[in-house]
Amino acid sequence: MEAFVLLMGLATAFAAAVLWDPDIVRAASSLVMVFLLTGFALLSLGAWFVGAMQVLLGAGAVAILALYAAITSKKRKEVLRSRSAGTIAALALSVLGISMGFLTLNTPGTFTFYSSDASKIAEVLFEDVGLTVALSVLLIVALIASAYIVRYVFLREVRA
Repeated sequence: MEAFVLLMGLATAFAAAVLWDPDIVRAASSLVMVFLLTGFALLSLGAWFVGAMQVLLGAGAVAILALYAAITSKKRKEVLRSRSAGTIAALALSVLGISMGFLTLNTPGTFTFYSSDASKIAEVLFEDVGLTVALSVLLIVALIASAYIVRYVFLREVRA
């Protein structure tokens, strides 16, 4: 339990860094850390399969997308123009996340430890093409993000 709270606290700090950091490479690295820490938090609760999928799919997809963004942009641009807006958003999301965590911990019966059964989770994912749909949605999001990066970052710098 203590490891979960510590890991999610670190994940919240890295999530704030994603919003606050104007450098796209450092923000993407912070986002990879958020996915890794969330996966490790799930592992600390005993959800081995879900934690492993979080680390493999989430952190891997963000790392590939960040690498693609770094390659296609000639120079690093500030994504967030106003640092105060990022600070306010980071603080608001941190307060919201922490308050939801305390609400979950203090509500009786909502936070219980269950042993994760990987075979049942895998059965749900692989039955009725659940994994196929999840991966196709992930690939579509990556395709849209890469098209956005090429159109608004790469082509703008080529034309300039």
